[in-house]
This record gives sequence, C-alpha cells and structure tokens, in this order.
Amino acid sequence: MLQQPRRWRMLIPLATLLGGLTASVLVAASLWTIVDARDRLSFERRVDQAQDAIRDRLDTYITLLRAGAGLFNANHLNVDRGAFQAFAAGLRLNKDYPGIQGLGYTARVRPDEREAFVTAQRQQGVPAFRIWPEHPGPEFYSIIYLEPLDRRNEAAIGYDMFSEPTRRAAMERARDTGQPAASGRVELVQEIDEAKQAGFLIYVPVYRGGATPKTTSERQDALAGFVYSAFRADDLFTAVFRGGRNPGLELRVHDGPPAPRNLLHRSGPNQADGQGERVARYTGTRTLDIAGRQWTIAYLSSPQLEQSSTRSLIPVFFAGGLIATFLVSGVLWAQIKARTAADQKRREAQHELEERRRAEEGLRESEERLLLALEAGRLGTWELDIGSNRRLLSPRSAEIFGVPADELLDRATWQAVIHPDDRGRVTSAFQEALEGRALYRSEFRVLAKDGRERWVSSQAVVHRDKLGTPQRVVGIHQDITDRKRWEEHQVLLINELNHRVKNTLATVQSIAGQTLRNASSVEHVREDLEGRLFALSRVHDVLTRESWEGANLREVIEQAIEPYRRHEDDRFHIAGQDTCLSPRMALAVALALQELATNAVKYGALSNATGVVRITWEIAGAATSRRLVLRWEEAGGPAVHPPVRRGFGSRLIERSFAMELGGQATMDFRPEGVRCTVDVPIG
Repeated sequence: MLQQPRRWRMLIPLATLLGGLTASVLVAASLWTIVDARDRLSFERRVDQAQDAIRDRLDTYITLLRAGAGLFNANHLNVDRGAFQAFAAGLRLNKDYPGIQGLGYTARVRPDEREAFVTAQRQQGVPAFRIWPEHPGPEFYSIIYLEPLDRRNEAAIGYDMFSEPTRRAAMERARDTGQPAASGRVELVQEIDEAKQAGFLIYVPVYRGGATPKTTSERQDALAGFVYSAFRADDLFTAVFRGGRNPGLELRVHDGPPAPRNLLHRSGPNQADGQGERVARYTGTRTLDIAGRQWTIAYLSSPQLEQSSTRSLIPVFFAGGLIATFLVSGVLWAQIKARTAADQKRREAQHELEERRRAEEGLRESEERLLLALEAGRLGTWELDIGSNRRLLSPRSAEIFGVPADELLDRATWQAVIHPDDRGRVTSAFQEALEGRALYRSEFRVLAKDGRERWVSSQAVVHRDKLGTPQRVVGIHQDITDRKRWEEHQVLLINELNHRVKNTLATVQSIAGQTLRNASSVEHVREDLEGRLFALSRVHDVLTRESWEGANLREVIEQAIEPYRRHEDDRFHIAGQDTCLSPRMALAVALALQELATNAVKYGALSNATGVVRITWEIAGAATSRRLVLRWEEAGGPAVHPPVRRGFGSRLIERSFAMELGGQATMDFRPEGVRCTVDVPIG
C-alpha cells in the first residue's frame, strides 16, 4: 500500500523538470519572436529615415539648380563668369551643400558659332579654352562655368558633354521635357586621381526668352544651355549621412536594376576576395525617383546594429531557466528521497531512529538550500490554508507587505493590504487558479502599514487532494516597485519628448509662415528665416544643457547677440542680476533679441561704426508676483524715424510677450535710437 504513493511522489521532480524545461523553451521562443519583431521595426524605421534623407538632399540640389536657371532667365542669358562666380560663392556650396562636386553651366554651340564662341571664352579670362573632345556633330554643349573652380572642376572646362551617350540621353530628356533630368552612372571627367568614384549628373534646361516653351519642337529650338551639377556618388552619400544620421545601415545604391555595372555607391566593409556579399540579418529594397531616373537602394543591417540587439540575452535567460529548473527539481528529488528513506526507517525499530535523524538532517539541508536560493533572488514565500483561509508570510514577504512576519492574515486583513483598485483583478486571478483554469500570476499594489505603496509580483501553485479539491496554495512574492517606477518614468519621458517636439514644430511653423507673408524677395526670406531659426537653435542649446528645466537670462542674451558682436570692439553693454527663465520665456526673449539685433544692424545703432546697444533688466514686484523688466536701448546710430507700418519683427515681439506670456512689450522709436521695454510676469 505504501509503494504506490512513493511512485507518485517520485514523479514530481520529473514533472517539475519537464515542466520547467518546456516553460523555458516556450518563453525563450516567445522572447526571440518579440525581440526579432522589435529589431525588424527598428531596422525599417532607420530605412525610412535614410530614404527621406536621400530624397530631401537631392530635392535640395534640384532646387539649387532651378535657382541657377532662374539666374540666367532673370538676366536674359547675360551672365558672365564673374556674375556666376558671385552667385555660386553666395550659395556657400562646400559649407551649406556638402556632397555636390560642382555647379556649372554648359552652353549650346552650333558648328558655325564654334570659332567665335571659343574666341569669346578666351577673351573672358580662359586663354587656353577649347571645346573637347573633337567630334563631328550637329551641335556642341561645352562647359564654360563650373564652381567651385578647384583642381578637379578646372579639368572639366570646355568638355562637350553631348559627345558622351549617357550624358547626352539625360540632356535630351531635360531639353524635351523642360524638367530636371538625371543621367545614368558615368565616370566624371573630374576623376583625375587614381581613387575614382562612380558619378552622375543632373541637368536643368535654360531656354531663350526665359519661359519654358509649350511644345517639344519649340523647346528644342529655344534651348540655350543647361545649369547642371556633377556628383561623386561616394562623396554625396557620405555628406548625406554625415554626423551619424544613418547609424546601423549599409547601402547598395544602383542606377536602375541591381547589377555591378549600375552600382553607384556601396557602404560598409568590403568582403575579402571569394567571400561574396555579407549575409545581413535584415534587408530591404526601396526605389527612388531622381529627376526621371529610378534608383534601386538595397539596405542591409550593419554588424553594429545586429550586435546591439538584446537577442544575445535570450540564451542567458534560457540558461537561467534551465539552471532554476534543475535546482528546483533537484531540491524536490532530495526532499522526496529523504521522505522515502524516513518511511523506510520507521518500519525498523532501533535502526529507524538513526535513519530518521539522517533523513531530517538531509531535509534541513535541502530547505536551507531552498532558502538560500530564495534569498539570492530576494523572493518571499507565502502559504494559504484553504480550510482556515489564513495566510502565512515568510519574513521577506512580510517585509514587502509591511506586516509582522509571524502574523496569520485572514481574508479581510489580506484584502485590506491590497490597493482598492487592484483587489478585484487579484481576486479574479486567484479564483481562476483555484478552479484550475489558469496558473496564478498577478501584479498589484499593496498599502503597507508604514504608509508606503509598493508594487508586488505574486505567483503560486495550488496543491490538491486525490479528488482534485484545493487544499493549500504555496507561492512567492517579489517587490517590483523599482521596475514599475522605471516603466512609468519611461512613459513620462516619451510624453515629454512628444510635447516638446510639437511645441518646437509649432514655433518653427509660425516663424516660417510670418516670414513668408512679410518677405519681399527669396533672398530676404532666406536671410530672415535662417536668422530666426538660428536664434531658436541657440536658445535650444542653452535649454538642453539645463535639461529643459529653465535657462539663465544672461546666457540667453549672450547667445542671442553673439553673431553681431565684434570682439575687438564690443558695442553691447549688458547689466542685470542672474535670473532663471522658463523654457517658453527663454524662447520668446531669444526671438525678440534676434529681431531687435537684426533691425539694429540694418537700420539702427549697429549700422555704423559708433552706435552702441545697452541691454539691462531687473526683477520688480513682490515675491508672489515678480515681474521681469527688460530694456533694449540704442544710441549713437542714425536718426530714427517712426515706421509707416509695423513689420513682422514688432508684431512677433508684441505677440510673444502679450499673447503667450501675459506681459507687454513697448517699442519706442526715438530720434536718438530705438528703445524696447518688455514687462512680463515670472511668478
């Protein structure tokens, strides 16, 4: 009669081992799927960002070419070398448009015009000018301007691009459609060194008369030349992704279908000969229309991106699960073996006592190992007797719940410890476990007697009799308060980031809209918009250093006027006490100072060599109703005349302080100099 129960007990460690192994495998597989999906989503997001960066950069270059064509149209094609050089210098190609090899103009020359054309170019300062290569054609398209005129670009002057089929196809498409047209892959004539790169060109047609003719034949007859840009593909993509804008990706850019002859650019380490292409974990292929040419871009996850994945932790987790399973199974096996030995010894008289003592020692050792394992994991245990409905907690569980360790908790006392919002969910999960419909696992808050609120993770096993009736429940508790706080902090950070990005975009949208409505020319728009955005950027730098908690007023002022200072003759006088501003007020002050300084440079005290600007501030009012009074005073400049109408700058200053901050800004156009007084509450 005793053998059957013994056999049943011996199956418990095996069942625990098999169950633990199965759970470890299932959890590891689930984690692998989740991590892989998250990594794939991260890869796709990076691909979208890279695709947008390439498209935006090339759209910017095409806009630049349209501006060049506009230069020729506005001057009725009378643009000499000096004017073109000045136009290119004003664009600051190397600084503001990195990745572009050059901006040039190629003129259409008929055979009967060739000799006079060459003579005219030599007279304009290129004594060795010639049209090359020689070929019998109905017309020539010779490069006459190319900026910046460095060593590479100088080698291309005079080159007839119509003599090469790939370039000619793009030029004919641009001529006939009146739209920008990109060429296929070519080797630029600027490739004069051994380290050569694949290249391509983009052409924008220029027609006599300025406007684009309506029909193809009219466009062919009216064509005067092309404004174009040449690109070295590797240099272009290096510039597009400069500063880590595309971390974790490798690119294979083809002009048309993927093929070695169409390869424009390849990033990432080169494989050794015979090894072939590296097999990336994630890949994606996108197409991009570039001025009539379709590029095929293959994206591969880089080794750095793959190594940053958390999937490397899954084997560690799996190994931990196996170790825990073997430990628990071993402990259970030792306990059952000790109990079996004790049963055996009880049937013997004198020998029974000795065997029982040994079994008890073994049991104590097993329990000590279990306690050590629980202590190492900072886990608390608990046990519920179903008959009496009383719960006993281990010292660690009692510490987590803030109750005495030796206190038996009845149902009412136990329910009172659990947070009211979580009681229903915990009761439902526990009832499902008792009914055998699910394992008991729950996370909930507890209200300790010391007044603190903690998050607790609870898991338990239900012990039943032979009929399946629950007899007792044994489980563990773990304090997960720190983990929950971290998760809440993460959500807070994401919401805060979203709020700040929206506010910044709204500010930029407002600045851009007001600038465009009050602009008199494209150049005026560019200067005003750049100045206002740079001012916004500088104050953002100050706020970022202070973690967006606020900004020092003196530092905001210093950053705002820095572009207008001359260190050898500082004409700004600043005075005031140290004051911390809120992020909104710091942005408003920075934008207001930008407008005042720009106006002073154009018309006021900074437009001559003797004028000065004095910036002072003070804190007025009681402690509960403090106000910032900021003054801008100009002196020594040209005589000031009140404006006929208020400009955008004045409206921006008044709107920023009156409508958004509840203060006021007063502009006083005195003959001796402009004065602006700002009065806003700062709490």
